[in-house]
Amino acid sequence: MRPFAVYPASFDGSTLGWWRFGERGGRLDGVVGPTLAKNNTPTPLDEGYKFAGSTQYLEGAFAGQPARAALTLECWGRAWATATGTVGALGEYRRAGFPPLLLLRALKHATPASSYIRGTYWDGTQYDAQWTGAAADAVLAGVTPWHVAVAMANGSPVRLFVNGVLVAASAASVALNAVIGNYTLRIGQRVDGSAPAASILDEVRLSASARYAANFPIVRFQDGRRAVARGPGLEVMAGAIP
Repeated sequence: MRPFAVYPASFDGSTLGWWRFGERGGRLDGVVGPTLAKNNTPTPLDEGYKFAGSTQYLEGAFAGQPARAALTLECWGRAWATATGTVGALGEYRRAGFPPLLLLRALKHATPASSYIRGTYWDGTQYDAQWTGAAADAVLAGVTPWHVAVAMANGSPVRLFVNGVLVAASAASVALNAVIGNYTLRIGQRVDGSAPAASILDEVRLSASARYAANFPIVRFQDGRRAVARGPGLEVMAGAIP
């Protein structure tokens, strides 16, 4: 029984990649996009992959990508960056040889009020959508699955959503410069190997659209542990969920 997210079987044209981790036997299901290669394989669980916060990660190459005017990175997971004082990156998407383009990370602070979850875009100027405080701390330490997404579009603020709620936005709008080139998506740490995440991840999705612009519902099914994020291209599936 899958306790985390369930996305539809088909997606719109803006979906660059969607991956489901775990699947009882440790199968990595590359439904859309490139297969993510494993480094020091994360531990396979029924409900996802468990990253130890060290050298474990998953990585995929996105060669010859066109210019993009919008991006969204979203993940389902739990127990993220639970070691106090640890910065953990769930994912980073960047062009080869350049600084981070889109980064999703968090800090579990010794003082809960100082813990944060942050979505970042960098083009020479850093744009942060940061959610700070005890509520963010509770998400990082919690065992309940949650959905986190960072969305950005040219001319709009970077937006950070947790469980369908807009929790933070950057102070300024981005001038998105996702130009033509070869890109890498790394899950479980940053592309340069820093900020390894101690977490359990079930699903990851990368989109060439700012998929969320306002609050959206997280619909739960059956025993309450299965869920789907409802937004553009994310419709509730009819009937039983496998």
